[in-house]
Amino acid sequence: VMPHFSRRPGRRAALLTASVIAGTALAAPAPASANLMFNLSYLAGTPAAAQNAFAAAASAWSAMLADNVTVNLTVGTAALGPNILASTGAVDVTTSYSTFRAALAADATSSNDATAVASLPAGSSLHVLINHTLQNAGNSYVDSTGANTATIRLSNANARALGLPVTTSNLGGNCIGTCDGYIAFSTGFGFDTDPSDGIAAGQFDFVGIAIHEIGHALGFISGVDVLDTNANSFGDNAFTYISPLDMFRCSAASAAQNAIDWTAGSDPKSFSLNNCTTTLASFAT
Repeated sequence: VMPHFSRRPGRRAALLTASVIAGTALAAPAPASANLMFNLSYLAGTPAAAQNAFAAAASAWSAMLADNVTVNLTVGTAALGPNILASTGAVDVTTSYSTFRAALAADATSSNDATAVASLPAGSSLHVLINHTLQNAGNSYVDSTGANTATIRLSNANARALGLPVTTSNLGGNCIGTCDGYIAFSTGFGFDTDPSDGIAAGQFDFVGIAIHEIGHALGFISGVDVLDTNANSFGDNAFTYISPLDMFRCSAASAAQNAIDWTAGSDPKSFSLNNCTTTLASFAT
């Protein structure tokens, strides 16, 4: 049994796996003026080698993203569940869909940005292809009314990048002061903190896993995890967990109905800036 990369603690209790962001997290370099910054705090007992390796992982993201913001992360070690290498908890906020789209448009600086914004409908709500709700437990349907179609849930990091209000939290006491995210590495596994000479047998690549976990804190998450975990237990308006990344999650079925694909199931799901006219990568299903 291979270890899972992460679980995101808190009210979502959602399993986040590497396949969610495969091929997209570090797809292309940002301009040379990239200036995303990190304010890193380490819990007592975090080895110096781990601190240096985590800083290297943060630098990899700084080199890729050109948002002029600072993201505050607390890092440490903990006894996590079986087969969990690392865990990320991120502070998040909610905003209306119309506010989110307006901020996205105001922040656009490239042709890709413009394409992405143009793919999203104007107005106060989305069309959402959804399933596993009390309204229609067995089949997918398009929902365009209610809280779930008009609410976007962002990480603090996403909100900072878009100039939207953020919230302060210590994530249940895990943070040193307040933070935007808390990342814990399991004390139950061995980690190699220097990938320059390869990864030692029986150990895991600390820097690679740190890059993955930082991605979750930055907003590489999908609310479909919540739908999947709570399948057939709630009405569709309970699922106010659509993330910015989900705005570009599509399928042949959702594209035909001018909706985002927010279903859990075996049908292929794609990452696309133009409602599946061009697909860039595969998403977890």
